[in-house]
Amino acid sequence: MNHDSLVYAGLIVSVASLGFGIFIYITLRRLMEMSNPARNRAHNQTMADIANLKREVALLSETVARFRTQSLAGITESIAEQERGLRENLQKDISKEVSGLSQEFDKAIKTIVDRFERKHTELLKELEPVNEISSIKSNMTRLVTEVNEALSSLPQGQQNDFDGQAYARASVLDRFIASLEDPEDRRKCLLSSLDSVLDIPTLGKLAVAYPSANSWLMLKELADHGVVSDVAGWALVVGAVVAEADNDDDLAEKLYQSARLSFAIGGSEDHEGLFFVTKGLVNVLERTGREDVSEALKMSLENHITALRNEPPTEPVRACHNLADFYLQEGRNACAAILYLKVLQMAEMMGGYESQADRAWNGIARALRLIVLNDKGAPRESFKYFSADTAAFLNRGLNRPDTLLNEDSEKEGILLCTIRLFDRDKDINGALSSIVSLMNHLESARLSKDHKTFLATEVLYALDSLGLSRKAVGLPILKQLVEVFTRSGSYNKAASAGAKLVDVSLDLFGDASLETVGPIEMLARVYRAMERFDLAEECYRQILEVQYKVYPTEHENMIDVLLNLAEVCLIQKDEGECEIFMESAAEMCIHLLMEENPDISKEEVESRRVKAQLINERIEILKRQMGAKVA
Repeated sequence: MNHDSLVYAGLIVSVASLGFGIFIYITLRRLMEMSNPARNRAHNQTMADIANLKREVALLSETVARFRTQSLAGITESIAEQERGLRENLQKDISKEVSGLSQEFDKAIKTIVDRFERKHTELLKELEPVNEISSIKSNMTRLVTEVNEALSSLPQGQQNDFDGQAYARASVLDRFIASLEDPEDRRKCLLSSLDSVLDIPTLGKLAVAYPSANSWLMLKELADHGVVSDVAGWALVVGAVVAEADNDDDLAEKLYQSARLSFAIGGSEDHEGLFFVTKGLVNVLERTGREDVSEALKMSLENHITALRNEPPTEPVRACHNLADFYLQEGRNACAAILYLKVLQMAEMMGGYESQADRAWNGIARALRLIVLNDKGAPRESFKYFSADTAAFLNRGLNRPDTLLNEDSEKEGILLCTIRLFDRDKDINGALSSIVSLMNHLESARLSKDHKTFLATEVLYALDSLGLSRKAVGLPILKQLVEVFTRSGSYNKAASAGAKLVDVSLDLFGDASLETVGPIEMLARVYRAMERFDLAEECYRQILEVQYKVYPTEHENMIDVLLNLAEVCLIQKDEGECEIFMESAAEMCIHLLMEENPDISKEEVESRRVKAQLINERIEILKRQMGAKVA
């Protein structure tokens, strides 16, 4: 091909390419123009959605801001209200507390004022007798003046028969005191005499009448200065015995020595008083390690006994007995008991003084009873001023065949004392003997419930102290105590004694013995009387456990326990447990008592029928009670 043909061909190809390109461009342009509205609409819709979203976000932001503002305002207001409320409540509480404290303070002030007023009134009452004392002093002065005038008018020889005007004044004072009926007036007269008459005999009488540590020292000083009497000697013996009980051997020895001076009056010897003084000194000297001196005194002790047997007194230790009666009348029971014991010991040693001994036994019995009764709510009197052999001595006197202690209260006083003495000395056999006697007295005598409770408490205390409440010998006594406390309405003490009874039964017989059933059942009855039905239920369950261990199969004794359990469960509103126990009892009743048995007698059949009837009546009562509770 030539060159033109090639050019022409290239031109044609170029034109064709250009036309094809124009065609393609126009086609694409049309396609683009056709799809642009839809895309624009989609774009516009998207923009609108975005705008709406922005508006909602703005609205939400505004709402959140407004809610936050309102919430903060509300919380702040709520906090302020709560703060105001707390302040008001706090102010009210403070006002209430202050008001209460003010009232308590006012009450305390009123109580103190009332107490001061009462004390003031009492002091005024005590000061009222001042005028009486002044009158007494004037009367005594008048009487003394009359005696002095009478003495001055006597001849000189007769005046010398009087041992000084002090004794004359004392005689006048004695007659004047005897004319006063009121013991308080007599006491005031004696006290006033110390300032008015100033005679030594009156001072000695006052020291004897009001025994105490100071009065015994006063009597000692008087004895050391030669002012002695047999009555003062016995008062010094009492002081020496008390000092021995307090382990003050030095004071006891001094008082005994002063008593020796009192019993050696006018050159004659009071062998009765000297016997007890010497015996007391021997005990003190042996305790302080001076056996050589005590052995020498024992020889003189035999001399006093020989002198008494050679010339027996008409009435042994008469002054001692009279002083004991005076002390008992004045309520100085310990001093009276000490002196009565001396009278009894002397009467036993001498023999043949039954009337005096009976009087002394009655006196010491009353004194001992009052001592024990008066220490209620106070530390227990241990009778430490009685020696170790005193309990056996009292026990012999109580059990002697010719005793005149017919009054129950008299026997009671000695029994109470011996129980405490045996307890103090840990004499188990002696304590058991006295406890049994006191329990027999408690059952037979007509006593108030409170007094029976007191006596039973004494026995229970002794059982615990001696360890008898954990031994077999204590079982019957504990059973009696539970019954006495229950009848007296002292359920707490009855429960305490019952618990001890159960403990000792379990210790002795174990938890698989029918011997423990009776004590546990007794304790359950006490708990039911106390309305402690939960504790009663525990007792009945324990009994049932013991019975299941002992009996190989069902036993009619279980029926009563099951019904008791049903009753206490019903009282505690446990109807489910009540029904279970009641049904078990009914089934056991049918099996054991109501089924025919050709091997038993007619009497046994009738006995079983009666038992079954009684059991069914209890079951019916329980059903009615349960129905009433459910209704």
